[in-house]
Order: sequence, then C-alpha cells, then structure tokens
Amino acid sequence: MSTDLTPSDQKAALSDAATTLTAINRKVAKLYVEAALCCDDLAGFPPDQVRTFLSTHANMSFSEVEQLQKTAAALSPRTSPFSIHRELLINSGISIAAINTFANATEVAQHDTIRLLNKEKVLRADEVHKVRDADREWERLEASRKAALKAFSTQVTERKIDELERQAETISVNLRQFDESWFNGEFDEDEELHAFCRKELIAGAAKALGIFEDLFGSAHALLKSPSGDAPWLAASYFALRQLADGKFGVHGGLGLHCDVGVGRLSLQEALSPLISYDEFSLGPGAPLKVLELCAGAGGMSIGLQAAGFEHAGLFDRNKPAVETLRHNQPHWPVTQFDVRKLGEKQLARFRHVDLLAAGLPCLPGAQLDRRPDLYPKMIGVIRLIRPKAFILECDAGAREKYPRPLDRADIVNAMIASDYVVTEFSLDTKEFGLPHSTSRDFFVGIHKDVPRLFEQPRIMTRSVEEIARKRLKNPEWKPEPPGHVKGTGQVLAPVIAPFTTKTESSVQQNFYNSWEMHWRSHFGMSMLPDIPSKQTTDAEEQKKKRLRRAKHGTEEDAAASWELAGFLGPRVVEDPPSVDEVTDYDFKPRITFAALAAAQGFPKNWQFKAEGENDRLTMIQAALPPVMARMVGLAVRSALTGEIFNLDHEVKVPVIEDSKVGPQPVVEPRLFKLGGLRRSVVRHVRLAPVALLPRDDLYQKAARVLRGEYLNEVERNHKRRADVRKTMVLVQEEWGRLEEFERARRKLEDLDAWEAYPHPEEAAG
Repeated sequence: MSTDLTPSDQKAALSDAATTLTAINRKVAKLYVEAALCCDDLAGFPPDQVRTFLSTHANMSFSEVEQLQKTAAALSPRTSPFSIHRELLINSGISIAAINTFANATEVAQHDTIRLLNKEKVLRADEVHKVRDADREWERLEASRKAALKAFSTQVTERKIDELERQAETISVNLRQFDESWFNGEFDEDEELHAFCRKELIAGAAKALGIFEDLFGSAHALLKSPSGDAPWLAASYFALRQLADGKFGVHGGLGLHCDVGVGRLSLQEALSPLISYDEFSLGPGAPLKVLELCAGAGGMSIGLQAAGFEHAGLFDRNKPAVETLRHNQPHWPVTQFDVRKLGEKQLARFRHVDLLAAGLPCLPGAQLDRRPDLYPKMIGVIRLIRPKAFILECDAGAREKYPRPLDRADIVNAMIASDYVVTEFSLDTKEFGLPHSTSRDFFVGIHKDVPRLFEQPRIMTRSVEEIARKRLKNPEWKPEPPGHVKGTGQVLAPVIAPFTTKTESSVQQNFYNSWEMHWRSHFGMSMLPDIPSKQTTDAEEQKKKRLRRAKHGTEEDAAASWELAGFLGPRVVEDPPSVDEVTDYDFKPRITFAALAAAQGFPKNWQFKAEGENDRLTMIQAALPPVMARMVGLAVRSALTGEIFNLDHEVKVPVIEDSKVGPQPVVEPRLFKLGGLRRSVVRHVRLAPVALLPRDDLYQKAARVLRGEYLNEVERNHKRRADVRKTMVLVQEEWGRLEEFERARRKLEDLDAWEAYPHPEEAAG
C-alpha cells in the first residue's frame, strides 16, 4: 500500500507519475491537434457532408467531428490568428478538453488563454472555461444580485424591484453630486442650491423607503437571517431611513450611523446592493476587506494593506505579536486570541469577507513542537465564513524533511470540496529584491463563482515565445535569472553602515565612508545563507566548527557562508559597527537585528515588541516578507476585480512609507469635524481647544509612552522619567476631557443644536 511508504518514497512515486503523465499528455495533445488539422484540410467541403462521412468511416460521433472542426478553425494556419501558437498549446501540457474549451471560446478569451500559457501557467479545462466566461462577469453579478433581492422579498414583483432599483440609482447619483458640491464649497456660496439638493435627497429616500418596506418588511428581521446578504440589504434600509430623516451632511455626515455587522460604511456603500450592475460597474479601486489570522509580526499584513486590502480584523494568540501590530499600525483592529479556539461567535461578522489570509507555522501534516498543523482549522474557518478568496502561507524550509505529499493532497481536496479553485505554489524570496533565498509555500483559493483565474505572481520573466525567438536567433543564448535580484550590499548597506556622514572631516570618518562604499560594491550581489531564528554565541560557533573538522577533516562551516555574504558569522548584534571599529577594507561586521528585518523587507521604523533576542529573531524569521505578500495580494485582487497591475514595476515600490509606521501625530481638537464635515463647511462650526497642555517635548514623550512605547526607550535619562510620569497623568486627563466633549458632539443631530451647545471656553467663562 502507498500509505505504508515513507513520506520521501511517497513523494518520489507521485512525482514520477506526474512527470510520466505530463509527457504522455503532451504527445496526446500533439496528435489531437494534428487530427483537428485534418479537418482543416477539408474546409472547402460542405461541413454536414464531412461530419456524415467521418462519422461513418472514422468511427466518430457527429459531436466529436463537429468539435474537431471547431478546433481546426481555431488553429487554422489559413484563417486563425492563433495558428502561430500551436506549439505553445501542445508543449504547455494542456489537455484535450482544455484545447476544446479554448476552441469554443471568444477571441478575447482565446487571447487571455494564450497570455496565461505564455507565462507558463498550465491551464485545466475548467480554468479555460473560467477565462472564457470572465469577460461577461457583470451579467453573473447582476443575476446574483437580483436573486438575493428576490430571496428576501415577501410579495416581490418585478415591477416593484425595478422601481426600487431606479429610485436607488437616482439617489446614488444625487448623493454623489451632493458630496462633491459639499466638498468643493459650492454650498457655501449658494445656500439655495444646498436646500434644493437636500430636499431632493430626502424626498427620493422617503419614496424608496416605502417600496423597500413593502418588498422586504422590517430591516431588523433581516438582521436575524443567517444569510450573508441580509446585513447588506439591511444596511440599504438604514441608509434610506437616515437620508429620509435628513440626518446627513452638516446634520450627520455621509456615513451610515447604524452598525449592521459588516464594519463602517458610507451611505453610498450602503446603497450599493440596490444599484444594478452593468458592464461598467466593476472599475478599479473596489474596496476589499481582509480577515487575517496568525498575523505574527505583520509581514503579510503590511503587504496586503499595500495591495489595497483593508483589514476587517487581525488575530494572533501571542502578546508580543499583538503589541507589535498595535504599535506599528494603531489603526489595525487587532485581537489577541488563539485561532484554534475561533468559533462562529467570533467569526460571524466576517462572513463573505473578500479575503481570508493566514501565515501558518508549518506545512500540512508536518506538526512540530510549538508549531501546530493549523490547516484543518483553516478549512473549518473557510467553510464557516465563505470568503471570496483565501491565502494560506508558510515557510517551506521544512519541505524536504517533512514532504508528506498525501497530507498536502488531502488539504487541497478539502479546499476544492469547499467550492474553491486552488493554486498551490512556492515563491523564492530572492526574486523579490531580498538578499536571501528562502522558499515560501502558498495555497491560494478563489471561490468557484468568481469568473477570473488567479495568476501566480511572476516578476521580470521572459515569456515562452520571447525565449524561443531569442534562441532561434542565437542557440547559445541563455535567459537571465528571473526576478528582481538584489544582494546584501544593495539592500543592507544603509542599516549596516548608517554613520556615513559625508560632511564629517575626520580621517577615521573618511576611511569609514570609503570602507562602506567598498563593502557595498564588493558584496553587492551576495546572498545571506539564511535568516536565523535563534541567537548563536561565539562558543556555539567554535563548537560547531570543531564538530565539522572532526567529521569532515575541514573547518568549513556556516560561518564561511556568512563571510561570503559580507558578515562575520551568524551571531546577531544590536548595533552596527562604529567608526572606530573599522580599521581596514577587509573588515566584516556582525549582522544586526535591523539588517535582518531589512533583509525580510520590513521598513526601518518597524519595531518588534519581543522581550528576548531569540523571540525577536523568531518573529523576524517567521514573517512573510511584505513585498511577497503584496505581490500575491495584487494577484488575488486581479482575480477578484479584474484590475491589471504591472508587477515588474510594483515590486520596486516601497510597501509602506516610513512616516506611516508607528503612532501617528495627535490630531488637535480644533481640527475635529462635525459628523462627516469637509474642509469647506467646518469653518461654520465653532470648535475650541479644551484646556490644552503645551505641546512641548515633555508632552510628546508622555504621549508616546501612553501609546505603547517603553518609558526607558523614550526617556534615556532616568532622572527625567519622573517628570514624564507626572505629565502622563495630565495628558490622560486632557484626553478624557476631549473624549467626553467628542461624545457629546456626536449626539447632536443638527447644526442649531450644535450652536446652542455650551462650548468648553463658554463653560469655563
């Protein structure tokens, strides 16, 4: 039995079978295309006569001959623009069924199929079918939306639904124009225009609200429904109610006041379930939400945010990881919770989220100490919340030691059985501008109802046909390695030698600057041997060296690999070399924690809130590099929305600006706005400071500590820490007064009530 074999033997047997079947399939595909071209030679004969003759003399059914004729027409050297791609089709490993689906597709879909094959994407028949249907996605979405509306109506009729849709579309257009006029200050100059637009919106919403209630009844009853569409339909009701009551603009902003369990919505977003889809509905920039589990140090989180996903929630069980996320991106909704204990109660509000993402501790079936196999749990989460797509990722470094191909196959089967089209692949960090070669494993699933395919992100690779043309001209030509490859000298020099002050005139500083330039150029394309997950002491290095010498008769060890990368062994230190330490051009520094974080692609200001050195190293090593997460996120976004990205360009763009890392500057209370007020209207509202403290250095330090930074790091002088602690009490009191003032302001429903409200300076007077 195959299950009695060792994991390595299982992998070898499965790999051999896959290789053999691929080779046979290429031969079969070639013969099938040749058979189809036999029909092309008969193109001048009446098609019906050809079908009749071949069905009798070639032992084929009418439908089989007809399909051969269609395939011949798609690949005919006389009439088809795709005839030049015959070899690409045959050699790609595509099946006969996929070739037939290609022949039956539209010319647009055929172009997309060729493009994917040219990028070395092996397509199955069901995937070609998706490509064929992708250009009519708006029709499927429109049918799905109509079906959702009908499912909740009590006495629904086509006439009333159409009337509600027309009214909702008119409201949406008017609301968008109202927003633009408000923002641009047009209402300040023309109060009659403001009154007219406001009246139109209130009247239209009141009319639509009556139709809605007639069709669907109570919105509160909708919220009790188990369907994932119910909260969105209820949001439409509450948006119409808010507009009909006049609670918008200066009277309440343009955000939906009622929380229906899907996060914050604008009035425009809340009305979207009532607006008809058409072929122009799915433009770029569609808002996408992501739920992230096992978020860790935030590598995947940064990348997905940079890919245009907004976090609906982040979960991790480790306190240092949670503190890291909260400190570096305070706006993220982070929760400390063991994902193994997540149930319907915690996950209900994430149903039908656009993307589920998780960085898992090991490969399927490869459970290790303190690294549980979470794939079965992820399958349960996927089935519970039904996301449009998912990304499951882990470090593939243990692949050879724990291959377990049958366990992987079981997980993929479970994903497919949950109605997802699954792509399993690995990416190498060195292809994404990182100075080390580490394989990361991905399982990406796109729900079967999404018509587009996921394309594995490939960076700076030549197409199959481009390589063929180059080799036709020069048989000796070899393509350069794929990817955006950069070495330690290019990536790590700014953090390894940060003291290169060109204005410094000392001899030692000038020598240090020269050494830095020498180190940068000499190790420009060198690669780190790995990202260590555990600190190594000098004694441990010497012990390993003696063991290797006794076993192999040589002193070669891991330290040699680090020296080739430009560093003195794998031991990690806190600070880069000082000016005084560098005495000759052959000097090799110790690698720093900051350099390892940079080697993973983290921004320089990203702080890892781990207590010990080993915990910090583990956090850095386990993180998915943000740039890889961004590339995979953009590929998923393309599958969900149809947007097209130039990944060759995107890989060079920083995933996050340094200024966007860490606690952000305090928004002064004088800048607070009433509801959704924009810049042109805010001057009409009196907002005064509430007994503000001086914004001096002491205030800034106290605020930093209150937001999560360590007092010892913020104030290095222990004699001044007592003053910081005292100021922290005053700052907390000030913030409390501001929060109380803001809560009172939010309760106001119109401008008159706001003007009548006693302001802090008036109360003080």
